[in-house]
Amino acid sequence: MLCEICDQLSVEILLKLFIDSDAKRTKSYYRIPDGAWLPHHSSYEKLIASAKNGCEFCSEIWTASKLPRQHYRQGDGDKERDFDSVEKVLRSIGLEDDSEKTRLEICITSTRISSVESNRRMDASPVLAVSPKLLTVIPPVLIIATEENMQLEGYRIGRYDISPDLGSDANFKLATSWLSVCHQNHQETCVPIEPTTLPDRVLDVADFRGSKDLRLLETGGIKDLYLTLSHSWGDPAGVLKTTTQNLSQMLERIEFSAMPNTFQDAVTITRKLGYRYLWVDSLCILQDSREDWEIASAKMGDIYKGSALTIAAAASTSSSGNLIHVYEQVPVTILHNALRIDANRDSYRPLSIRRKDRHEDQLLNGTVESQLATRGWTLQERYLSERILHYGKRQLYWECRGHICAADGDEPDEYDEDLFRRWHYGPQDNQNSTTNSTTTNITPSKYRELCLTWYSILEQYSKRNLSVASDKFPALSGVAAQFARITCDRYVHGLWERDLLYGLLWRCKKPKNSRRPREYRAPTWSWAALDADIDLGSSFKDVLPGTLHDAEVIDWDVRLAGRDPFGCVEGGHITLSGYSWPFLKIDGDISKAGLKPNPLFGHPKFDVASEGNSGDMADAYFDTANQRFVCGWNQSDASETPGIQAENLTLFLVCMVRTRGYPLGFAGEKLPGPEQMDTPHITRRSDYGALILRAVDIDKAIYERLVETAALAPSSRSHPQNTVPWTVPWRLWIYGTALKVLPLRYKLSTAKSAARVNMGFLHKVAGHFINLFVFAWDFGLFILNVITPSRKPGHVVPANVAGHSLNWPEYIPPKDGDSRSACPMLNAMANHGILPHDGKNITFKDMNVKIRQTFNFAPTFCFFVPKFAADFLDRSYWSGHFDLAELSLHNAIEHDASLTRQDAALVPDQSKPDLKLVQDLLEAATGTMPDGSPRLTIPDLSRALSKRRVDAKKTNKDYSEDFFHNFFGSSNSSTMLTLFGGSIADLTPMLTEERFSENWEPRVRSRFGLTMAKFNGTVIRVERGVDTKSIVQAEGEA
Repeated sequence: MLCEICDQLSVEILLKLFIDSDAKRTKSYYRIPDGAWLPHHSSYEKLIASAKNGCEFCSEIWTASKLPRQHYRQGDGDKERDFDSVEKVLRSIGLEDDSEKTRLEICITSTRISSVESNRRMDASPVLAVSPKLLTVIPPVLIIATEENMQLEGYRIGRYDISPDLGSDANFKLATSWLSVCHQNHQETCVPIEPTTLPDRVLDVADFRGSKDLRLLETGGIKDLYLTLSHSWGDPAGVLKTTTQNLSQMLERIEFSAMPNTFQDAVTITRKLGYRYLWVDSLCILQDSREDWEIASAKMGDIYKGSALTIAAAASTSSSGNLIHVYEQVPVTILHNALRIDANRDSYRPLSIRRKDRHEDQLLNGTVESQLATRGWTLQERYLSERILHYGKRQLYWECRGHICAADGDEPDEYDEDLFRRWHYGPQDNQNSTTNSTTTNITPSKYRELCLTWYSILEQYSKRNLSVASDKFPALSGVAAQFARITCDRYVHGLWERDLLYGLLWRCKKPKNSRRPREYRAPTWSWAALDADIDLGSSFKDVLPGTLHDAEVIDWDVRLAGRDPFGCVEGGHITLSGYSWPFLKIDGDISKAGLKPNPLFGHPKFDVASEGNSGDMADAYFDTANQRFVCGWNQSDASETPGIQAENLTLFLVCMVRTRGYPLGFAGEKLPGPEQMDTPHITRRSDYGALILRAVDIDKAIYERLVETAALAPSSRSHPQNTVPWTVPWRLWIYGTALKVLPLRYKLSTAKSAARVNMGFLHKVAGHFINLFVFAWDFGLFILNVITPSRKPGHVVPANVAGHSLNWPEYIPPKDGDSRSACPMLNAMANHGILPHDGKNITFKDMNVKIRQTFNFAPTFCFFVPKFAADFLDRSYWSGHFDLAELSLHNAIEHDASLTRQDAALVPDQSKPDLKLVQDLLEAATGTMPDGSPRLTIPDLSRALSKRRVDAKKTNKDYSEDFFHNFFGSSNSSTMLTLFGGSIADLTPMLTEERFSENWEPRVRSRFGLTMAKFNGTVIRVERGVDTKSIVQAEGEA
């Protein structure tokens, strides 16, 4: 039975009111338009009377108004009170009041009514809202449920009635349909579901002798489809694990009943969806092997990205939780005839209405805000997965590039959808290109957009929890690797080289809640040094190009702790040059310090709070009397420690972040000091990011980061000149957990040039001593090689090393995004996996070892070549890293008139051979091997070099020719003789594919390897035979 008012209600009438009023909307987007409300009973008392008279709809509204809900406020000032139900609010003003205050209204909102064509969502509130005039709106009360996709004037109505059993046939049918639609219809948005190389180990969930049991499978690189599981471990003791001790047993059989609930359900889901293989971290990685964990950790991003589907245990807090369960809904009365769709009674389509369960999960809190989203490792698992099937408390959720939805039909509104996209597909969608993109086709604005996406990811990541503190970098390495592939940028302790200055301006949102881990994890200037909720760029979205007063990144280096270039680190350094100023920190009530600070300059947040305060400083001022910056706490936040504890610090300017709509200006002013000097001044209309540093060791001038000041800018209370004077530059070495500061006094230009001249002189002296020692050592090895027996064939490469007994690792051609150099042999080492296959983040010391093992170079030669490369790249041989492509510096390893590459002036990309040049070289061979096959000789190389130099001089207007250049070219060419014996059979795959032939081993069999003395003898003979004049003369006669 319905009362007269309820009997007149219909979705059509309510929808028309909403659409008409929304078109006239002038207020906030999330506020229901005033005109959307339809009058209901004139008072709450009359609603109760109607319910008691038998109106089912009024009775349901009355019941809902009495349910405990969120707290509502009524009244103001001292009379303000909290109420946990709408009825208590109304009773507080008296039910007998028949005024406008208790007149009821009803409206329909757009979360459950969306435009099929335009995906229009007019509001964020749920479906039916009933409100007295006293309140803005009663929170969700009644839900419209349908069994099919019902539409009215192009709008979908209601949400689907779903099975509360997440393991029902209906829910599996729905999941299968989502997968099918994505595979068949999302070709333009989603990566296709197709076989790919399986992870090293997977669970084989195929039928096991008629039981539910399964087994662990070592795949050996086979290709097939597989699923992945994203879950929270909970207590590690309760998680089933694979170890070196039980590996053989797991490969034989895993009892289904012995697995925790989450794993059992994941296996069941995999089988129900028709897949055979499932990857679960604790079962597919040896949990007691650090080596196996490091290898798998570096591949984690690719594992999730390559899976056909990720099963997300969104609501489970541990592995004992169930994915498949029956949701226990709150018992409610379902009204089947309480509301019509159409206003016309002749067209009768009834709807079911039920009360909303206050504890039920919905699309946003069931995925982005789920229990799973509190764990650190699961961020990259969700971010990199192409398709995700979330198992929530109440229902299933689907997420892919082409579609995001819930089982009940709910879809994200415009704001929520942006949140999904930004989280899930940030760099890929922002770049809108394939992973073979390079920095050359990324505009500065696009790169900035990518960086803001990265910072957004880090801000969310910093809120998540990690069971193992040292996992801070590894748990994000997959996302970092993806970002690096897209931008071709270099990773610097969680920041990026091209945006390093702005990255250094991260700050803690709540310093009092931040903690430093006990064990070293990252330098103090990296956000990863803390467990804290951080902000990495929301204040600097409209950054500006570099200005004269910005700090300069001189150098940086990262020392890795393992194999993963995006994983754990042991230390590193950054070298910066910029402006600094004395800074006084008052640990107490700044008002009691007796200072007279003049202008307000910023609001610093210290990384970790001091005892007795929040770490969130009151303000930073400029103390004009003492020419320094000062900061302290307000009285309410100050430490209760009696007296004032002051600390002298240093403020270091990083970069300008905003001009506030005014042009940047400079002024000149003479500052007192040993010399009168001109220094730049910065207008009060600009904001700057700065770091505050504390001295750790005065004698050694060691400093550590304490704080980032987000907006360092004078206020309207600026001093008379309206400018901020900055001292002459300081040179900062940021190393490990500290900052090493070398003060450069007097005039900027003089100080910089003098420092660099002195350092350059010392560097050259040290370099000469090292070279003299290496050459003397090399000559000694040359003598030893003469008097000692050579190595036996098949044993030139050491035992247990790639290439021993002619067993070379599998050749895998480089893929898009891999780094390669102008040197075929270094590229071949990467193609065979002797060096990292991507050719990136290689240490100079590791290159020393690998070259010696692979080619039997003498230790002197192996030291000299990487050291030479490090010097050319201006990096440390002892701690530096490089990518192979960086070795293609002109007139270093790369040079004009190469026998395998065109000149860089003509073909800038030196990573690939010129096959025509290679063919000409190989066809010029006049010698023969003992087996009768062709062989290059010294005269052959001399003639080839002569012709190339003549041709290069004609075609390359920038061709450079001097003794060093020519000698280096002959050196590179001579390796074809010393290492390959000139054999065309061995040189052909090396020069065309950059691959070792199957039966090749180094032709250098000297006991102590190829020395520079021996090698240079060949080089001199090749260079001496070069005769460009005869080539020119012959061409002239022709």
